Amino acid sequence: MNARFTNSFVTSSLLVVAMATVLSGCGGSGADTGGNVATKLAASYTLEIVEGPSGSGLELRHFSPNGTAAGEYSIGNVGVCFTYKNGVRTDKTPVDKDCSISAVADDGSIEGEYSNGTEDVPFSTAGGSFHSISLPGGSVSGWGAGRDTDGNGYFSFDDSNNNTSAFRENAGVLTPFTVAGATSVGLSRTSPNGTVAGWANGGGTNGFYQFAPGSTVGTKILDGDGVNGIYAINDSGTVAGSKTEASVNLPFVKIGSQLHTLPGLGGDYCSVYGLNAGNIAVGYLGILATNDFRAFGWTETDGTVDLNSRIPSTPGFTARVAHGVDRSGRIVGTGQLNAKQVGFIMTPVNP
Repeated sequence: MNARFTNSFVTSSLLVVAMATVLSGCGGSGADTGGNVATKLAASYTLEIVEGPSGSGLELRHFSPNGTAAGEYSIGNVGVCFTYKNGVRTDKTPVDKDCSISAVADDGSIEGEYSNGTEDVPFSTAGGSFHSISLPGGSVSGWGAGRDTDGNGYFSFDDSNNNTSAFRENAGVLTPFTVAGATSVGLSRTSPNGTVAGWANGGGTNGFYQFAPGSTVGTKILDGDGVNGIYAINDSGTVAGSKTEASVNLPFVKIGSQLHTLPGLGGDYCSVYGLNAGNIAVGYLGILATNDFRAFGWTETDGTVDLNSRIPSTPGFTARVAHGVDRSGRIVGTGQLNAKQVGFIMTPVNP
């Protein structure tokens, strides 16, 4: 097994070979060459570490279904968003705008938001160039929730009274999402086929909602009490995020009507951040008092697994947060290498 270190700033790489402990468990798949979807964690993974400019604090925060990674790093006080594939980092946002990323598509287009000094303005690079999404009348800020394979973008906007409105965008045309009786509707995440997770409040509607592909009318899937947020959704409508129980934030995955509350493995601040089509969930397990965060993976078969136990032993490195997982079971996230923040990609090794 190997650990590959990639300095994407100077476009060079160093291959470091190390033996990893191969734990008992279910094997994963390799590269997604035939459309197969990984449904189990691999017994072991190779590790690629992605570094950015010196002092940039690079993070890999998203993975498209077919394996385009994306993230952000800082130049001074400005956040720069990028995509990363086959060892190449491609910056997507201008250095005069402080940007953060919210989603990436297989074609490399990204959605996110940037600060105009007082509020956040949503942006997209769909079509090949960076452009702002115009705020609807009365709105003062907004954010993106992703883009489906039909080219529809999903955005939410706040007005000056902190009411939220949600829209599907195509070619500059905004179509509103609705929940009967709600004063606010916002969107969290979008799957490739346009299944959307969001939330609503006001008029007795408080809770989390799902919108079927092509529909702008929401169906309630979770009550608001105790649920902190939905941070991942797939084409089957499986959703995942975090919920609070006895003052502890625990990860959850909801598959159909079955809500799985995952053990925090000793953490008190935990969440799922990524989900693939095979219901592999990834996220982080954190202990706030010690600032100790560990990336984890979960399936119904594997249970909750500290992903650091399935990668090569690499001096000074810890996988701290897993942000995404693609169809083939590759995992992307943010780690720490000798006190430096870096990105990482884990690729399953066939048993």
